[in-house]
Amino acid sequence: MSKNKESHPIEYWVNETKLPNNLSTTLKFQEKLNYTFLLTGSTGYLGAFNLKDLILNEKCQRVYCVVRSYQSFDHCKQMLKDSIHKTTAQPFGDQHLDKIYPVKGDLTKFQLGLSSLEYEMISDQVDIIISVAAQVNFSSPYKKSKITNVDCVPRLLELAVSNKKSLKRIVHVSTMAVFFDDKEIIENDNDLPLLEKLNGKSGYFQSKAIAEYRYKEASNNGFEILLIRSPGLFCNGENGYGNNSDLFQLGIKTCLIEGKTGDCKYIPNFNTAPVDWFSRVMIKMTIDKNVWIEPFNAFNPSDSTYFREYMQMVGNEFSLPELPMEEWLEFVKNSNHPTTQITLSIIKYLGYTLTKFNAPMSIKTKDYLKSINEYDGHKITRTMVFKYIYASFFFKSKL
Repeated sequence: MSKNKESHPIEYWVNETKLPNNLSTTLKFQEKLNYTFLLTGSTGYLGAFNLKDLILNEKCQRVYCVVRSYQSFDHCKQMLKDSIHKTTAQPFGDQHLDKIYPVKGDLTKFQLGLSSLEYEMISDQVDIIISVAAQVNFSSPYKKSKITNVDCVPRLLELAVSNKKSLKRIVHVSTMAVFFDDKEIIENDNDLPLLEKLNGKSGYFQSKAIAEYRYKEASNNGFEILLIRSPGLFCNGENGYGNNSDLFQLGIKTCLIEGKTGDCKYIPNFNTAPVDWFSRVMIKMTIDKNVWIEPFNAFNPSDSTYFREYMQMVGNEFSLPELPMEEWLEFVKNSNHPTTQITLSIIKYLGYTLTKFNAPMSIKTKDYLKSINEYDGHKITRTMVFKYIYASFFFKSKL
C-alpha cells in the first residue's frame, strides 16, 4: 500500500468526524430579497463559474472572495475578472463586476486568515457562505488533505454564528467520489460514505468523507447546511474551457499527445457533467428559499458517460490506434510529457476504484432538476468533446 494512502483503526476515523467545541446554535437564517455571499475557492476552476453565476443573479448583492495569493485589491479583482471571462463570452457590465470584493484570507488559519476588521465586516454583512475551496491532490495523504478539507469546517461554522442576529447558511461542495465501492449502492441523497471503507483510499476522498460527517453533525446541531456532491466536472459546454485536474479531460489530452488510446474497459460508467451545468444548478439551489437543507447528489443521471465510448470517438476522429488498457499504460509510462505524467499519477492513486462505483439518482433529485429546468443540461455531447479539444490544442475538428 502506498505510504500516501493512510489506514487507521475505525476509532480514529470516528474521532475525526467529531466537531470540536460541540458547536451548536439556535440562530435562524433570515430570508431576504437579495443576499451577500462569501465564496471560498473563487480562484479555482469551479469557483470561477460560481462567481460568474452569482454576479449575474439579481438576488446577489455582493460576493466576498477569499483569496490566499492576495497582492492588492485591484490586482485580485482583475484576476477574478479574468477568471470569469474564461467561462463565457457573455459581456459583463459594471453592475455585475462591482459585486466582486476580494479579501485576503487563508482557510487553514484562525478566522480564515482574515484581518479583524474584515472578519467583522463579513460577519456583519454575509448571509450565505459557499465553500468550494479544496485540496484536490490525489497523491496527498489524509493528514495533509485534512488541513484544508476538514480543519476548515469548524472555522466556517464559527463564522456562521459570529453575528448573533442571524445564522449564515453554508453551502458545501463535496464529491460523488466519496462513494467508491460497487456494493455501496447509493439509495438516497442522505447516505453518507462508510467509515470502515476509508482505509487505503486517496487522502482527498478520505478528507471529503470526513468533512461530510462534520457537516452532518453541524446540521443536527442547528446549522443550516446544504451539502452538494459534485460529479466529475467536464468542460464548459459554451466554449470548451476545461479543467486540467479532471481525469476524463486529462485522458483525452493524453491520448492525443501520445498518439494512441486505451480501451478503458475497466472504467465503466463515469459520473461527469458539464461544469457550467453543475454551477448553474448549484447557485439556483443556493438561492432557492424552498430548497431542502440536506445532502443533494447533483450528477449525470444518464448511463451515457462511458470513457470507452468517448475515447473511441476521439480515436476515430484522429485515426489513433486503440490498445488494451494495460498495454496503453505500459506504452505511456515512460513519457516525459507533464500531462501524461499527471494522468498516470491519478490512475496510479485511483487504481481500479473507478470500476467500483454505482450511484443511481434519487427521484427527489430528478424531480428537483426538472422543476428548475436543468434535467436535460447535464449530458456530455460529441460537440462538447471537440470544443474541449479545439480549446486545448487549437486545431479544428468536425463538430
